Amino acid sequence: AFVVLVAALVFVVQMGGNVRQQIDSLATANSDSTQWSLAQVDVELLALKAAISAGETTPEAELGEVRRRFDVLCSRIGTVSNSPLYTTLRQDPDATEALARINSFLADAIPLIDGDDNVLRNALPDLADRTEAIRPLVRQITLKGVNVLARDADTQRSGIADTLSLVSALIAALLLILLVVLAMLLHYARRARDRAREEGLVRSRLASIVATSLDAVLVVGRDGRVIEFNGAAEIIFGYARDEAIGARMEDLIIPDHLKAAHEAGMARYLETREKHVIGKGRVKLEARRKNGEVFPVELSISTAQSESGEIFVSFARDISHRVASEQELIKARDDAVAGERAKADLIAVMSHEMRTPLNGMLGTLDLLDPNQRGPKDAAYLDIIRASGQQLLHHVDAVLEVSRAEAGKIDFAQEVFSIT
Repeated sequence: AFVVLVAALVFVVQMGGNVRQQIDSLATANSDSTQWSLAQVDVELLALKAAISAGETTPEAELGEVRRRFDVLCSRIGTVSNSPLYTTLRQDPDATEALARINSFLADAIPLIDGDDNVLRNALPDLADRTEAIRPLVRQITLKGVNVLARDADTQRSGIADTLSLVSALIAALLLILLVVLAMLLHYARRARDRAREEGLVRSRLASIVATSLDAVLVVGRDGRVIEFNGAAEIIFGYARDEAIGARMEDLIIPDHLKAAHEAGMARYLETREKHVIGKGRVKLEARRKNGEVFPVELSISTAQSESGEIFVSFARDISHRVASEQELIKARDDAVAGERAKADLIAVMSHEMRTPLNGMLGTLDLLDPNQRGPKDAAYLDIIRASGQQLLHHVDAVLEVSRAEAGKIDFAQEVFSIT
């Protein structure tokens, strides 16, 4: 333990040095960024002058670039005038006066910039002179700002370095105190460590069993609130573990039409210890997912004792697919029975309601004497007879197929020539 603490002390000292270097770099980066932003004021002023000169030399040129550059310069000056980063700069009297004069120039030029193009074009020469007049003021602010910001950065880095040195000293003192305390607690820690290891192994095994269970595991207290909610329960019921822990079980997974029965059963058990579902093995019930879907589950509930008293351990399995398969099999059986019944009805119709009238019609046609009919009527009778015989042949074929499927076909023996 002493070696570990010494190593920790060395690590803390090294970490303090690394943090100091990082803060120095960060402070330098912030200072450089602030100084760069300040230097951009001078750059934007030159860009504005260049845009004004272009507008003067090219009368038909658009004035949008002049306006844009003026707006950018206004934004830069506004940052210097209002940003907390430049508070130290604004405390300098010369810088304050220079900023006031620059802001006065900008305020006077705004009506021209926002005015008509012709008015602005005619005022470009005067605007160029006034822009050139404030250039020394901008340069003065830039140079003074760089000096002020550099001085502040140095002061800031020095303060940070002192603070880190103090923090390192305090950490070293704290570690020394911890060494003393550690020596006092080492004896008690050694005894508690073995006991904690054994308890940890037991908890780890139980947690692994619950976490890897394929069934949803819900542990509920006597008050009906969820104490444990494993990964399978998250998948089956759609609730995250954080959502489920502490919530009432009936509000999570019990369907509305079963809530009254659940509450009555729990009240009866707590009062009389009478068990209907608890300890009865696997029973089929319905549960509800987070999205409101009600689905069938196979549920097993048992009780156990914990530090907080009696708890209820529930194992639930989603049997939606199994129930759906059973329903599909039942439906397929019913469809097959209905198909066989329809087929039998069709065979009965063809055997009686169709073949009997056909035989009667064909028999009646045979009774008609074609010699007593004209050629035209005889032709019609031949057509009716041929059609009836063809239809009777189809009916007989269907009935023959039905007899073959039933295994009741009679094979006829006839003499025929193979040539």
